[in-house]
Amino acid sequence: MDSEPQSVLLFLDGPADRLEFSFDGVFGRIGEKFEGFFQVPPGIHFISYRMTGSVRGDEICSGEGPFTTVILNLMKSQASVLTFAWNQQEESFKLSNFDTCRLSPLVFSEKLLQYPGLLSYSRFMACQVGSVESWQSL
Repeated sequence: MDSEPQSVLLFLDGPADRLEFSFDGVFGRIGEKFEGFFQVPPGIHFISYRMTGSVRGDEICSGEGPFTTVILNLMKSQASVLTFAWNQQEESFKLSNFDTCRLSPLVFSEKLLQYPGLLSYSRFMACQVGSVESWQSL
């Protein structure tokens, strides 16, 4: 029995120490090693992110920026790898590559978070190795 194809969403080269993500309502602050999400099922997904602090010279100031939201409709027909690259001038992620392929579920590194599904934030974080530190260590 074949399971539904699952996709990978890569978010590369962003200022991880200053980014917060929300994926289908699950919210968390990420760490320096974060590169994206894996095992994302087909369907419509809402991904939001924002900067936490602005840079003035060499100093990071407090404050939170507005959320930028990406709405994706991942098709059931085939797994996808979507790569979003950080655009420094616009301070946002831009889709830089889209591939459809067959993915092995064991290919991914500890730099990717498993898709959170519809679990509550606390239940999702409890399932992750290292709990809340899981997001921040990526």
